[in-house]
Amino acid sequence: MSRFQFIADEYPEIFELCSEVEKNKKANANLSILKARQALEKILAVTNLCSQYDDLFDQINSLYGECSLAEMETMHILRRLGNMAIRRKNLSEQNVDKALRALLLSCCWLYFKLDENVCPLSLFWQDDRDIAEPYVNEALRGNGGIRDSLKKTYHSTNPLSFDNTFDEVEDTTLNIWDKDVFETEAEYEERIRQLSPIHLGFGMIDDKQIDSYTHLAFPRFCLAKNEKIVGADINAFIVKVEQENDWAYDGEILVALKVCQGKIYYDYSKVVLRFGTDELPLTVLYWNQFAYENYIDFEQRMNQLPILPIGVCKPIKQKYDIDKQLLPFQISCYDFVQDVFSDIKINISVNRCQAKKVCQASGIWKIYGKMVRGEIDYFIEAKVISRCGRQSQVKKDTDTITIKCNVNRKQSAREQYKIGKKFYNRGNYAEAVKWYRKAANKGDNKARNDLGNCYYGGKGVEKDKLEAVRWFWDAAVQGDAEAQNSLGDCYYYGKGVEVNETEAAEWYQGAADKGHADAQTKIGNCYYYAAVYNFLNK
Repeated sequence: MSRFQFIADEYPEIFELCSEVEKNKKANANLSILKARQALEKILAVTNLCSQYDDLFDQINSLYGECSLAEMETMHILRRLGNMAIRRKNLSEQNVDKALRALLLSCCWLYFKLDENVCPLSLFWQDDRDIAEPYVNEALRGNGGIRDSLKKTYHSTNPLSFDNTFDEVEDTTLNIWDKDVFETEAEYEERIRQLSPIHLGFGMIDDKQIDSYTHLAFPRFCLAKNEKIVGADINAFIVKVEQENDWAYDGEILVALKVCQGKIYYDYSKVVLRFGTDELPLTVLYWNQFAYENYIDFEQRMNQLPILPIGVCKPIKQKYDIDKQLLPFQISCYDFVQDVFSDIKINISVNRCQAKKVCQASGIWKIYGKMVRGEIDYFIEAKVISRCGRQSQVKKDTDTITIKCNVNRKQSAREQYKIGKKFYNRGNYAEAVKWYRKAANKGDNKARNDLGNCYYGGKGVEKDKLEAVRWFWDAAVQGDAEAQNSLGDCYYYGKGVEVNETEAAEWYQGAADKGHADAQTKIGNCYYYAAVYNFLNK
């Protein structure tokens, strides 16, 4: 009998995949674990809880509230084993056993906890009952029909029972975060400080998250919230990674705690990414003062930050000022600095020979900078501009330009876009259009796309398909996947432009390559109907 027999009738496809994991356990460990990963993907798919996410990492993280942290971590273990199999690591039978137990827990979560089914514990293997028993017992307690049948069959009396009314008078249960009535403030602060680091979320580092010049890694992350603890909206985490990235940089983010003025805070100076038995210290990027920070601590934290990749940029050759020797660059910033960097163009003082060399180089460049604090406002002092895709380290004598530019924090393009989004969500489309236009004129591609949607649907402005296409185009040529998908629709259906299915397919392909799910479906349809047309006209 299969250890997954309890799901055979309810979920036959998942049961079949789980059975294949068991069958291939000894013959091919890698294949077994790949089947286990497929089964996990199928489990998440049938829940319809995370259908908006394409990546398995994000799908699992979206289950906060539906899964316990232990259940989520078990799913992440299975995902990580699957990644090892994909990378053709030599996996063992013991790895398959680990995957099978993780898969069993995931199946129990789906069958008992999410869908509220019931089955006897005897249906499970003896070695699996430590996993299944809590779910079976919880299902038994939660099923009214079973409880009623037990009452009819059994009658039990405890002569020493009594009506416990004390909880209504005084709750003596102390939460670990609460200050005990017998604790002094100093004792409370020390106790919280001595607690082991707690779960903050999950993080992973893959090749795309490592900057080749600075060797800084920017983990993808998903953070939990705890109503008992005061947190902040973190922009990013960074860590120095000298060696080649490995699957092991994938695990749980832990953070220490501290007390300030009677409240518990996450101590963001003590954050690690734990993977297996190893820990990787993380540096938090947050552009405002933490609630527990004084001004001096804030200044020190900002000044200790390393040089960071700010974004990508391209020189505007035709606007080079040969007299002033100023070469303008257009910048597309990374998301994590959008709140502090609003300029989309900067002028760099560079002589004619250097400017010519920069403009002749193909492709886009990366811009790097150090975040410091000026007397009035933030600014970014960019140290290096390097060509994207360059494999060797940038040579300072040939590819380095030092620049300095002021940054307007109060009305960055991203902040203006967010203001517009709030007005749009409230139904005030005219005001939304105003803020979208401000952000769009500063180069924010999301604002350009949303402004195009407003013109397309006539929200806040008169319907104007041609104007919609113009804004979609501005964002699409900058690589915005949503705008590329929208522009593909315009060409496909002839909205604002003449019908051009070839042009539509090219824009759909561009968005699909960036992972845009809707565009992936559309480009698939384009290939399908093209094949059918060619077949019928042979």
